[in-house]
Amino acid sequence: MTRKIVMLCLLITTCALCSQAQFGKLLKKKGETKDTTVATKPEEKREDKKGGPNLFTKMITKIAKVSGGTMQTSSTDDLSTVVPTVIFQSNLAPGNLGTAEMAFFEGWKTNGNQVTIMFTKKDGYGFSKIKGNVLVDGKPAEFITMGIYSAFSADDTKAKKIEVTSDNGQKAAFTIAPPKYGVKILSINGSKDETVALDPAKEVVLELENPAGSEGTTIAVRLLCKTIGISYWSEVGYFKSANTIKIPAAYFRNVNNTNGSLTNFKKSYFSVVRSGMEKATGVDGFYKNVDYSTLAYNGKYANISPDIEVSKGITAKGSDKFNDGPIEYEVSKANAFNSRAFSGIKNIGVLSFALRGILYDHKSSTKYNIGGNSYTTTTKTLQFPQLPDEQWDYVLGELYKQLTQVVKEELKAPILPIEKITATASYQRLQAFSKDDENTTVQISRGYNGLKVISNFIPVTEQWGPNNNINKLINESGANAILKTTLDLQVAWDGNRGVLVPKLATELLGYTNGDTYPTKYFTSLIIGKGYRLNDIKEGSKLTEVIRIEDLVTQFRKGLKELIQKEKDNGDYETIWGNK
Repeated sequence: MTRKIVMLCLLITTCALCSQAQFGKLLKKKGETKDTTVATKPEEKREDKKGGPNLFTKMITKIAKVSGGTMQTSSTDDLSTVVPTVIFQSNLAPGNLGTAEMAFFEGWKTNGNQVTIMFTKKDGYGFSKIKGNVLVDGKPAEFITMGIYSAFSADDTKAKKIEVTSDNGQKAAFTIAPPKYGVKILSINGSKDETVALDPAKEVVLELENPAGSEGTTIAVRLLCKTIGISYWSEVGYFKSANTIKIPAAYFRNVNNTNGSLTNFKKSYFSVVRSGMEKATGVDGFYKNVDYSTLAYNGKYANISPDIEVSKGITAKGSDKFNDGPIEYEVSKANAFNSRAFSGIKNIGVLSFALRGILYDHKSSTKYNIGGNSYTTTTKTLQFPQLPDEQWDYVLGELYKQLTQVVKEELKAPILPIEKITATASYQRLQAFSKDDENTTVQISRGYNGLKVISNFIPVTEQWGPNNNINKLINESGANAILKTTLDLQVAWDGNRGVLVPKLATELLGYTNGDTYPTKYFTSLIIGKGYRLNDIKEGSKLTEVIRIEDLVTQFRKGLKELIQKEKDNGDYETIWGNK
């Protein structure tokens, strides 16, 4: 690996506590307003009285620790079943910022170091606690939750020896060093003050001190923000290291945050992070090779005014009438941090193209007659006929032909032959987490032309980081956009009539932003009015019953509208146009 896995453990764990929008919905009161006070000096209003996270943040992180550990973590004494993700962080942020991660990891040391080891399951989704010992420089690392172990130390330049011993006698040892290159902010918009004033509607010019040899490393810029009293980091963007980095205002409008008016950036902290990926030395025992990421930090307090109005992305949606009833469409892009510009698409590979259906429904009701002390039970059953595989494959073939034609025409990029994807090592690995085709009286599940229905429950390290499965697939196949399409069919009740409801879901995946955050060019959902089961006659065309042509027509309409909205927006091209 050539780049870091950016704070993988923190990303996953803080998802539990920093799904801030959900907390906001629960806790935001009517008439509540954001805190608009602005600190003018680091020492004024910056220090928490207790020197760290507030009580609410501590409470929420405690809940996250317990729930995360209970639901997704198991214990093991077999090191062959787990993968270690190792991170060495230096020059940690000031503890008085009181962030969620500071509450999560007890013992935070301002300007200090932190070593984090996370054990995830090798052949499935989940986290593991080691039955045995995990030592850093001979001392037990603190187990947090979800397979995460942590150890803090004062600011130094010493390497750290990590030793893992399981109860069944397996051993692993290796040594990791602090980040090879530090990072230091010299000025922000020409100011060398410890607290800087920023207008997010204007370009920000960042001057850095870059040690010799650090050329080509990645610099991440992030801002501190608050949602319902919880402080956490929102990423602004990733940049190639240089003495001067110019950050257009578009980056601030598209900061990695989806909580809108619930989030306050005004009293902030401007943080830069230099990342690297290294190989551990002194590797001995069970693991033969250990890669680890390094993160070096620096920052300044920032007064941001006006507050940032974060883009929520763009959406095209609507509904149109067809001969067999209306069809709704919604095609959307996240903001430009999480969604790349359409102009960057060069080749499209198809990872998954599947049809799934629930073809049976049964329900019963009981009516009581109190006067006569009697009751009646009513049973109703819906059943779509079980059809031969060949008929479902024909539907998939027609859908593939029509939908991929739309994608090629509207995005002006070729679709690679399926074999370009299925021949890759990464696809072969994903097949281990695929579902077998199924055709019963209850349900249908099939992939097009040998493509598998891929499960979402794949190992954590294969979903996140620079070596996630999508990045590997892109690197190995020659595609830079990966298509996933699923046609879901559901028998349902429309009053007293049975109907078959089609839902066409499509997403186009891109390369990770930085080293952690997956991107999508777009997602779409097309939902058709259910075709009445009683109207299906012998000889009815299955493609017409499912309304393939109508679904694809609405898909094209939504995609066209979204492409135009992206052009009108301008931010996507500003951020991704030269990358």
